[in-house]
Amino acid sequence: MLPINHRLIIRHPSKPAILLVSDAGRLRLPAFVSDDRHTAEVDYINLAVQERFGLRTTVLRSLHHFDPLADVVVRIHELEAHGDGAPLPSGARWCGLDGSPPGADGEDADVIAEWLAAAAASGGAVDGREWTLPGWFEEVCGWLEQALADAGVREVREIVQLRAWTSSCVLLVRTGAGTFYFKTVSESGRHECTVTGYLAQHFPETVARIVATKPERRWFVMTALEGGKLEDVGDVMLWERAAAVYGQLQRACMERVRDLHALGCQRAAWTRSPPRSSRSAPT
Repeated sequence: MLPINHRLIIRHPSKPAILLVSDAGRLRLPAFVSDDRHTAEVDYINLAVQERFGLRTTVLRSLHHFDPLADVVVRIHELEAHGDGAPLPSGARWCGLDGSPPGADGEDADVIAEWLAAAAASGGAVDGREWTLPGWFEEVCGWLEQALADAGVREVREIVQLRAWTSSCVLLVRTGAGTFYFKTVSESGRHECTVTGYLAQHFPETVARIVATKPERRWFVMTALEGGKLEDVGDVMLWERAAAVYGQLQRACMERVRDLHALGCQRAAWTRSPPRSSRSAPT
């Protein structure tokens, strides 16, 4: 498995500027190397930025995933910094976007120029992916605090971005009353909100409870189920038990096909394969 070289375009919290770092007398994009992870996982990227630069960030989107070069895969991400702009460590500085960042390395300058050109030509969030736009995270945090307060949960301690990719964005919300998960989906996946709510209502013993929703924005908040993540469990019997429960849910839904179709689920177009001949095909 090849290591991943992450190169980061980090937006300033409040002005048109990005973060650059000094490397052998030249200004470069911030970068770090990690093991390969699922492309939707972004919490470790934000953690790396916080550890190196003291910045709280969220990933807006991944811009490029280059073919391996010198046994390293290069990925470029766009991030947004949040907060009041804490002092940066030595060698890091914010550079304005009124032109090409002065002194930037040629390769990074090309990446920045391409990013700026794409941003200028963009017509907004593609397929309703509002989580790729600056300012979205702050808006969601405000909504989460109010929505949870309306549900009787008033102590929001931490909101962490876990996943972000083309289909959805997931946030972990830690409160004094327990853990919650927020999710938003693309416009083309809008039915997930209503279907999840339907399943939570009719199968509360299997599907996590929905605490709050904002249907027009495709936002919903769920309570966290007890226990750890299945991917961290090595007991095969627990995997079998989880698969059995999921199978039971699927069988139960066979009696609710009409409801699920009305909520936006598509009907599968099943085709029957022709019977196999006992004789070999002619050559």
